[in-house]
Amino acid sequence: MEPKVYVTRLLPEMALDQINSLCDAAENWFEIFKGLPSGFGFPMAAHPQESETFCVVPERGDFFRVAANRDFSVYETSNVGRTWKKLNNGLPTKNAHLGCHREGSATDHLETVGLYVGTRMGQLFSSVNERKSWQLSAMATADLLRLSSYGYVIIGS
Repeated sequence: MEPKVYVTRLLPEMALDQINSLCDAAENWFEIFKGLPSGFGFPMAAHPQESETFCVVPERGDFFRVAANRDFSVYETSNVGRTWKKLNNGLPTKNAHLGCHREGSATDHLETVGLYVGTRMGQLFSSVNERKSWQLSAMATADLLRLSSYGYVIIGS
């Protein structure tokens, strides 16, 4: 049976010590963290148009929730976690002690899908060119707990 990811079911599982994928209506699980710098990560965002594509921000672990290897990067899979691509052009990658909350990412539903990641330090990073590059879009005075997209507007709380 070809594994399928049910991202809405996967998000609560991200608090586990490993990143896993769901198949067979939750009867069987398989690990999908091979190729990532860590088996722990928040947040995860699904591509709204490509069912096997999603992104994750790997962190060191539940004991120290900062970017894995102090390299704040987003990793993308387009084949349900079989392989991963590092997407960090424009993100802080040296000594980046940044982390994200579980609901700290969002995608929009535009023709060219944008991905947005908020940090515990209040930075909002966006990629609006199919994740080829990132930019710092906003700086809040508090951590960004949750991001949601409503059309063209990204809301942080």
